[in-house]
Amino acid sequence: NYGQTEELISNSLTIKPRPKLFNFEYTGQVQEITLDPGNYKLEVWGASGGENNVECEKEDKGKTYSGSPGKGGYSVGTLNLPKKTTLYVYVGGSSKNHLGGWNGGGSANSPGAGGGGSTDISLYCSSNKTEWNVDSHLYSRIIVAGGGGGSGLATYDECYQGF
Repeated sequence: NYGQTEELISNSLTIKPRPKLFNFEYTGQVQEITLDPGNYKLEVWGASGGENNVECEKEDKGKTYSGSPGKGGYSVGTLNLPKKTTLYVYVGGSSKNHLGGWNGGGSANSPGAGGGGSTDISLYCSSNKTEWNVDSHLYSRIIVAGGGGGSGLATYDECYQGF
């Protein structure tokens, strides 16, 4: 009475457990994690540059702010660990003044804003957990994302952000 019918049969559905995520926020010091053997996806974001809140005079235009800071960079990669390994996470900090942010942000001439610090994962950490500028750390980086440039003072019609 109803015409032809067809039956559709699908393969069984396999659901893999969701991978465990490890998130690290800026603390101004090195953070560590010990990982079991396996494959890992690494993602890092550099800190944005500092924002300059100093008003600057413009000829015949009045006062204005100097623009927005540049955003930090992004890097992604995979890591295969053959054995249990401790990694050190250096989360970059944004600048609060003309000095560069923690973990390598570039400084500016005052009253310009400093650049943001890089974020990286390394195989080495010095005993001083707030120290980042050590050759052993810098040369053992596995992945790095650069920080953004700080905003500057401008006398142009447009105020440019850092890059």
